[in-house]
Amino acid sequence: MFHKKNWLRSAISHRSSLKLAVSTFIFAFILWSVLSWGGLIKAYFLPSPYSIGKAFLRMIQEQALLKDIIVSCYRALAGFFLSALAAIPLGIAIGNISYTEALLGSFFSFLRYLPIPALVPLFILWFGVGDIEKLILIIVGVFFQLVLMVADVAGNVPSSYIEVGYTLGASQKGALRDIIIPASLPGILDALRITLGWAWAYLIVAEVVGANRGLGFVIMRSQRFLLTADVMVGVAIFGILGIIFDLGFKLLYRRLFPWKQK
Repeated sequence: MFHKKNWLRSAISHRSSLKLAVSTFIFAFILWSVLSWGGLIKAYFLPSPYSIGKAFLRMIQEQALLKDIIVSCYRALAGFFLSALAAIPLGIAIGNISYTEALLGSFFSFLRYLPIPALVPLFILWFGVGDIEKLILIIVGVFFQLVLMVADVAGNVPSSYIEVGYTLGASQKGALRDIIIPASLPGILDALRITLGWAWAYLIVAEVVGANRGLGFVIMRSQRFLLTADVMVGVAIFGILGIIFDLGFKLLYRRLFPWKQK
C-alpha cells in the first residue's frame, strides 16, 4: 500500500484507502459482536447487532422513524445553509478588509466561545419550541465558527497572487473577485464540510428540549424508557448520515478542484 521508506504524507490509491476504511468497520463490528454475543457486556448496556437491527425495523414500522430522519435532515441542513449564506461573504470581508476585521473580528471571537447548550432556555423563551428556535440554535452554533474559519482561509491567500493581479491591471474589486475568492474556495469547502458536522451536533441539543419529532427526540425518548437498542439506532443513523454528507463533500471537492489532489 505504501513503501516503508516513504510513509510520511505519501499518497495511497483509492482502492487501498477503501480497503483500510472498510477493515476498520469490520473490526469494530467483530469486536461489538464478541462483546455482546459473548456475554462480556450485558445486553442492557450493549445490545447485540441482531437486537439493533430488530429495533430499527420496529421503529421504521411503528414509530415513523423515516419521518424523524427527514425532519432532522431538514433542520440541520436548513440551519447550516442559512449560516453559510451569511458567513462566507462576511468571512471573506473580515479576512481581507482591515476595517471589517477590526470591527467584527474580536466580537465574533467572543461569540464563538459561548456555550450553545446554555442558550437553549433563552432561545425557548424568545422563540418558543418550534422549528424557528431549533434553526436559530443551529445557526448560532455554526455561524460564528464558520465566519472565522472562512476569514482565516481568505486572509491566507498569498499576497504575491494579489500583487501579480495589480501588475496585470486588476483593481481592488477585481483582485477580490478574480484572485482571492477563487483561491479561497477549496479551503472554504473544507470549512463547510467541518462545520456541517457541528450543525448535526447542535441539532441534538436543539431537539432534546421541546421537540416532538426528529432523531434527537427519538434518542431522548428511548433513553427515558431505558430502550438502549433504540438509542443506539438513533446514534447509528446520525453516524451514517454524517458519513454520507462527508463523502458528498469530498466528492464535490475532487470534482471542483482536481488540481488540489495529491
